[in-house]
Amino acid sequence: MSALEHTIDDCLEKVALLEDFIAISLRNEKLKPEIEEITSNINIIHQSMFEVEKLVRENIDDMEERYRLVMSRMQQQQMIIMDHLIKQRQQKLQKRNEEKQLKSILKVNAHHINEPVVASTSTSASKMTSHHASPQVTIEEYKRTPSNGQKSILKPIPFSFLEFSVYITRQQFETIPRYMCGRETFEELKHFLENVIIPCFNEKYELLHRKKANIRNPNEFQLWQLFKQQTSYVPGRNFITPGDISRKINKMMDKKLQNRIIMLRHLSILQEIRVSNIVCYIWTANAT
Repeated sequence: MSALEHTIDDCLEKVALLEDFIAISLRNEKLKPEIEEITSNINIIHQSMFEVEKLVRENIDDMEERYRLVMSRMQQQQMIIMDHLIKQRQQKLQKRNEEKQLKSILKVNAHHINEPVVASTSTSASKMTSHHASPQVTIEEYKRTPSNGQKSILKPIPFSFLEFSVYITRQQFETIPRYMCGRETFEELKHFLENVIIPCFNEKYELLHRKKANIRNPNEFQLWQLFKQQTSYVPGRNFITPGDISRKINKMMDKKLQNRIIMLRHLSILQEIRVSNIVCYIWTANAT
């Protein structure tokens, strides 16, 4: 019980005692008029006290309800803040783990770059599956790694980007019109995609997003400058040019290779546009 409630109860108790005193005093005829007036005033006071008590109790109940609402909102806000802090902490830990993983991959890759290449009859077969077996990272993860690019683009990069991870099935190949396929087989188109187009994208964007300080080869630096200039052709899109493909296969593109590009366009893996007389093959597979 609050102090105010206790005071009200004391007042009511005193009023009750006064009423008892008046009831006894009414027997005295001489005091009867004065006592009746006092009795009337006491009734008014009693009613006023009752109304005051009612208002006070209503006010107390209202304050208690507001207090509960405020405490409930404070607890909700506290939970929201705690959830936000926990999510931030988890994101930082995830980012740190991703960076550690990428650094570990690049460190292992740098170790294998200088290993001698041993020719064998199984070279072609291993190349066909190399982009599936190699570690994969996103372009953004690669860009965030301070030590990226400590390797030569003149050799196949020992990891691939998730953005360029795609494969075609025989069922997809069969959807290509026969006049477009000609004598081209599923195995030939698959080999072209996995051993020319995808590595071409990987190697280009490995060099393009490499830290400038890690580019020490003059030929690579010139190529890096060219790639930087080309980014204005199709902003925000990943693409290669016929020149990139020619550098990859060490020969000019012929009608057969151009027809394979058309087939990949039909499968929505590439899109061809021309910018300032430059043909750009935009990567559209897995596009969001």
